[in-house]
Amino acid sequence: MKYIFLIGILLISFFSFSQNDDYERIWKNPPPPFNRFHTDSEGSKIEYSKEQLINFETYVFADTLFVRKTPNLKSSIQDTIFVGDDIKIIDGGEIFKIGNREFPWFKISYTNSRNTKQTGYAWGGLISFKALRRGNTKFVYGIPKIIVKGKKSDNITESVVQVKAVENKQTIAKIEMAINSESSGLSNAIILNNNNLANISNILVVSFSGEACGIPTYYFYLLWDGQKFHQAPKSESVGEAGIFSEGYSLIFPSDKGGIKDKVIQNYSLEQVIDEEKDKWKRKNSKVIYSWTGSEFVKD
Repeated sequence: MKYIFLIGILLISFFSFSQNDDYERIWKNPPPPFNRFHTDSEGSKIEYSKEQLINFETYVFADTLFVRKTPNLKSSIQDTIFVGDDIKIIDGGEIFKIGNREFPWFKISYTNSRNTKQTGYAWGGLISFKALRRGNTKFVYGIPKIIVKGKKSDNITESVVQVKAVENKQTIAKIEMAINSESSGLSNAIILNNNNLANISNILVVSFSGEACGIPTYYFYLLWDGQKFHQAPKSESVGEAGIFSEGYSLIFPSDKGGIKDKVIQNYSLEQVIDEEKDKWKRKNSKVIYSWTGSEFVKD
């Protein structure tokens, strides 16, 4: 049964073809342990290491999270916490499915509205994959929805990635992107400076990748101006070692080879034509986008 295999293990060989600037930015540091879930050998069951999650600190992703006394939707609610609230995972429990999403129940510690430290249980789909912050603004992200397409015997699933900017327990802006659900095996995110783009405070980079060769890796560059997100041109890569690699990567004004007020989107393709004779098809091109201060315009 193939719904979403939400978080997986990193296969180093899968990334060997894509050592570009996007890869270096996002994967030079290991992803948070919350994202190290994987499927069993039959691809039908979510598994994860509880030990990796002990004391992992993150934020609430859902606008409202009901903390339960036991890891069960029928359990009584002991507290309500809100988007951006600090939590710490102190233990992991059974995988539980709501709709098409599967996550573990977690035992968490948190501070309630009475400013008292408490422990309780929360479902993982309501928790941000990583804690990101600049000043008073927190950034949270997760997968709130999965769309199943096609017949039951041959499902195609699309995961909706949602990123929120949060201040004082309120979502002040959000943006959504769609990915192939097979690419949701592993995720990581970082915050960059504005890379010399006018009217931008920071750039949030969120990446999702798969558990095998031939599955795309997505790099979402989200420009934050203090009020809303602006999505940069496409950046993604896919490949299979020794057979092909294809991808788009971005060069910003502050990068080597960058141009003032512009973002360069490089495209590259390498595909083996004759393996015995080591013959390859290679193609490279680029598109330049001007940043107006509020949007990208293709030159």
